[in-house]
Amino acid sequence: MTSALNKLSSIDDVEAGDVTSARPFRLQASCDDAFCEAAASRFGFVSVSSLSFAVTIKLISKECWEVSGTINADIAQQCGVTEAILPEVIACDISERFVPQLEDHEEIDITDLGVEMLQQGKIPLSEVILQSLALAANPFPRAENAPESFEFGPKIEKESPFSKLSQLKKH
Repeated sequence: MTSALNKLSSIDDVEAGDVTSARPFRLQASCDDAFCEAAASRFGFVSVSSLSFAVTIKLISKECWEVSGTINADIAQQCGVTEAILPEVIACDISERFVPQLEDHEEIDITDLGVEMLQQGKIPLSEVILQSLALAANPFPRAENAPESFEFGPKIEKESPFSKLSQLKKH
Protein backbone atom coordinates (compact mmCIF):
# COMPACT_ATOMS: atom_id res chain seq x y z
CA MET A 1 0.00 0.00 0.00
CA THR A 2 1.43 3.38 -0.99
CA SER A 3 0.72 6.48 1.01
CA ALA A 4 0.25 9.90 -0.54
CA LEU A 5 3.06 12.36 -0.01
CA ASN A 6 2.40 15.40 2.12
CA LYS A 7 1.77 18.49 -0.06
CA LEU A 8 3.83 21.34 1.34
CA SER A 9 3.33 25.05 0.71
CA SER A 10 6.57 25.81 2.55
CA ILE A 11 9.52 23.85 3.87
CA ASP A 12 10.55 24.72 7.40
CA ASP A 13 14.15 25.03 8.50
CA VAL A 14 15.30 22.18 10.72
CA GLU A 15 16.71 22.92 14.16
CA ALA A 16 20.15 21.26 14.01
CA GLY A 17 20.23 20.59 17.75
CA ASP A 18 17.13 18.38 17.42
CA VAL A 19 18.96 16.02 15.06
CA THR A 20 21.27 13.51 16.70
CA SER A 21 23.13 10.46 15.46
CA ALA A 22 20.52 8.32 17.22
CA ARG A 23 17.60 10.42 15.94
CA PRO A 24 17.98 11.50 12.29
CA PHE A 25 15.38 13.72 10.65
CA ARG A 26 13.55 12.33 7.63
CA LEU A 27 11.06 14.04 5.34
CA GLN A 28 9.43 12.88 2.14
CA ALA A 29 6.99 15.29 0.52
CA SER A 30 5.84 17.05 -2.60
CA CYS A 31 5.33 20.77 -2.96
CA ASP A 32 2.01 22.42 -3.69
CA ASP A 33 1.24 24.63 -6.69
CA ALA A 34 2.03 27.88 -4.87
CA PHE A 35 5.48 26.64 -3.84
CA CYS A 36 6.16 25.43 -7.41
CA GLU A 37 5.06 28.78 -8.87
CA ALA A 38 7.36 30.64 -6.46
CA ALA A 39 10.28 28.36 -7.43
CA ALA A 40 9.61 28.97 -11.14
CA SER A 41 9.50 32.72 -10.60
CA ARG A 42 12.68 32.74 -8.51
CA PHE A 43 14.75 30.91 -11.11
CA GLY A 44 13.15 32.23 -14.28
CA PHE A 45 11.61 28.92 -15.33
CA VAL A 46 8.43 28.97 -17.40
CA SER A 47 6.94 26.55 -14.89
CA VAL A 48 7.61 23.97 -12.21
CA SER A 49 4.70 21.57 -12.58
CA SER A 50 5.85 19.17 -9.87
CA LEU A 51 8.53 19.07 -7.19
CA SER A 52 9.02 16.28 -4.70
CA PHE A 53 11.87 15.24 -2.46
CA ALA A 54 13.02 12.72 0.12
CA VAL A 55 15.72 13.87 2.53
CA THR A 56 17.50 12.61 5.59
CA ILE A 57 19.43 14.86 7.95
CA LYS A 58 21.83 13.18 10.32
CA LEU A 59 24.59 14.19 12.69
CA ILE A 60 27.74 12.68 11.18
CA SER A 61 30.30 14.06 13.64
CA LYS A 62 30.41 16.57 16.45
CA GLU A 63 28.63 19.66 15.13
CA CYS A 64 28.48 18.48 11.52
CA TRP A 65 25.17 17.54 9.91
CA GLU A 66 24.67 15.91 6.53
CA VAL A 67 21.63 16.47 4.34
CA SER A 68 21.21 13.72 1.75
CA GLY A 69 18.39 12.60 -0.46
CA THR A 70 16.78 13.06 -3.85
CA ILE A 71 14.75 15.64 -5.72
CA ASN A 72 12.34 14.94 -8.57
CA ALA A 73 10.77 17.72 -10.58
CA ASP A 74 9.12 18.54 -13.88
CA ILE A 75 10.05 21.99 -15.11
CA ALA A 76 9.76 23.97 -18.33
CA GLN A 77 12.26 26.51 -19.59
CA GLN A 78 12.41 28.73 -22.64
CA CYS A 79 14.97 28.19 -25.39
CA GLY A 80 17.24 31.22 -25.52
CA VAL A 81 17.29 31.14 -29.33
CA THR A 82 13.84 30.10 -30.57
CA GLU A 83 11.85 30.92 -27.41
CA ALA A 84 10.29 27.44 -27.62
CA ILE A 85 9.07 25.99 -24.33
CA LEU A 86 11.26 23.02 -23.37
CA PRO A 87 10.10 20.49 -20.76
CA GLU A 88 12.78 18.98 -18.52
CA VAL A 89 12.61 16.14 -16.03
CA ILE A 90 14.92 16.60 -13.05
CA ALA A 91 16.06 13.70 -10.89
CA CYS A 92 19.07 14.55 -8.76
CA ASP A 93 20.77 13.69 -5.52
CA ILE A 94 21.26 16.10 -2.65
CA SER A 95 24.39 16.04 -0.53
CA GLU A 96 25.20 18.99 1.73
CA ARG A 97 27.01 19.35 5.03
CA PHE A 98 26.40 22.01 7.64
CA VAL A 99 28.48 23.28 10.56
CA PRO A 100 27.79 26.03 13.14
CA GLN A 101 28.82 29.63 12.62
CA LEU A 102 32.35 30.20 13.90
CA GLU A 103 32.73 32.53 16.86
CA ASP A 104 35.97 33.84 18.36
CA HIS A 105 38.06 31.96 15.81
CA GLU A 106 40.32 33.00 13.02
CA GLU A 107 38.60 33.41 9.70
CA ILE A 108 38.72 30.38 7.46
CA ASP A 109 37.34 29.92 3.98
CA ILE A 110 34.66 27.25 4.41
CA THR A 111 34.04 27.07 0.67
CA ASP A 112 37.26 25.05 0.43
CA LEU A 113 35.85 22.59 2.96
CA GLY A 114 32.65 21.87 1.03
CA VAL A 115 30.35 22.77 3.90
CA GLU A 116 27.63 25.35 4.52
CA MET A 117 26.98 27.33 7.68
CA LEU A 118 23.92 26.78 9.85
CA GLN A 119 21.55 29.73 9.76
CA GLN A 120 20.97 30.71 13.41
CA GLY A 121 21.37 27.09 14.46
CA LYS A 122 19.05 25.80 11.74
CA ILE A 123 19.51 23.87 8.50
CA PRO A 124 17.76 25.84 5.72
CA LEU A 125 16.10 22.82 4.11
CA SER A 126 14.03 24.88 1.68
CA GLU A 127 17.18 26.54 0.35
CA VAL A 128 18.97 23.21 0.02
CA ILE A 129 16.11 21.82 -2.07
CA LEU A 130 15.60 24.94 -4.20
CA GLN A 131 19.31 25.47 -4.88
CA SER A 132 19.75 21.80 -5.78
CA LEU A 133 16.83 22.12 -8.22
CA ALA A 134 18.36 25.21 -9.83
CA LEU A 135 21.78 23.58 -10.15
CA ALA A 136 20.29 20.43 -11.71
CA ALA A 137 18.35 22.36 -14.37
CA ASN A 138 19.89 22.85 -17.79
CA PRO A 139 21.63 26.25 -17.61
CA PHE A 140 21.34 26.83 -21.39
CA PRO A 141 18.12 25.24 -22.64
CA ARG A 142 18.19 24.97 -26.42
CA ALA A 143 15.61 23.57 -28.81
CA GLU A 144 16.76 20.82 -31.15
CA ASN A 145 15.90 22.94 -34.19
CA ALA A 146 17.72 26.05 -32.92
CA PRO A 147 20.32 27.35 -35.37
CA GLU A 148 23.97 26.91 -34.46
CA SER A 149 24.64 30.64 -34.67
CA PHE A 150 22.44 33.68 -34.76
CA GLU A 151 22.60 37.46 -34.48
CA PHE A 152 20.45 39.76 -32.39
CA GLY A 153 18.68 42.73 -33.95
CA PRO A 154 17.79 43.52 -37.55
CA LYS A 155 20.04 42.13 -40.25
CA ILE A 156 22.03 44.91 -41.88
CA GLU A 157 23.27 44.22 -45.37
CA LYS A 158 26.79 45.51 -45.75
CA GLU A 159 27.58 46.77 -49.19
CA SER A 160 30.82 45.47 -50.61
CA PRO A 161 33.32 48.19 -51.54
CA PHE A 162 33.55 46.62 -54.98
CA SER A 163 29.79 46.53 -55.64
CA LYS A 164 29.78 50.11 -57.03
CA LEU A 165 32.69 49.23 -59.30
CA SER A 166 30.88 46.17 -60.59
CA GLN A 167 27.76 48.27 -61.29
CA LEU A 168 29.83 50.79 -63.25
CA LYS A 169 31.44 48.02 -65.22
CA LYS A 170 28.02 46.72 -66.31
CA HIS A 171 27.05 50.11 -67.87
